[in-house]
Amino acid sequence: MVKLGTVSVPGQDKNGDQKQNQDCASDFYDRDLAIIVVCDGAGSKTFGGVGSYYLCRVLIRYLRLTKPSDHVIFRESIERAIVRFRCVIERLCRQKNLRVTLEDFACTMMVCFRQICADRTLNYCAHLGDGAIFYLDSTFETAEFVSLPENGEYANQTYFVTDENWREHLRIHSPPDGAFNLILMTDGVTPMALKNNEPFFDFVRPLMSFLNNSSSQEGNQSLAKMLGSKKSMAISADDKSVGWLIV
Repeated sequence: MVKLGTVSVPGQDKNGDQKQNQDCASDFYDRDLAIIVVCDGAGSKTFGGVGSYYLCRVLIRYLRLTKPSDHVIFRESIERAIVRFRCVIERLCRQKNLRVTLEDFACTMMVCFRQICADRTLNYCAHLGDGAIFYLDSTFETAEFVSLPENGEYANQTYFVTDENWREHLRIHSPPDGAFNLILMTDGVTPMALKNNEPFFDFVRPLMSFLNNSSSQEGNQSLAKMLGSKKSMAISADDKSVGWLIV
């Protein structure tokens, strides 16, 4: 049985008031196909949240239509979705005479794709920018594969799908066979889940165990409450988004 979910909660400003959420997390599940997308809109840009919301939907739509059967087709599907996103945003800015550009919709991107075929299970992920993806064993105590944040020249800088050189920073991975349990998170969550560029299992293991023992709805509700708690916001006041899948 497959359980999956996505949660996104807004961060807080310096006065402790809720900010407008720039993140977006979305999932799709239908029998043998599971897709999870998490995007983080740049808070420094005017429409980063709009960008992350639209990119989530474009990626899921493209992957549902193409159902990539290998690593190469998966990359092509991701690239085509990003190109579509960029073209639609640029056309909208021109047609509506908006005083903004593509860069004002900047966002990062993480995608996990799992499909069961007749003779094998396809397992791919895509990552551009910061945030992190963990593929875990059945005990949630060992990382089978980790995709770490990619930062720019400074620790608080990263790369976006709106950058001219976005293809250079798009990472496509095929996690090892059997690495099916996963969690992906934006940079508002990595301060709790990453330590010395490795999963911090004192946080990850109990979280995944709880999700494993809960329904998807109960897991999402509890996860949202935890991410929005005072303790969580004291560690990072940024928006927080998580996607997860357990087999």
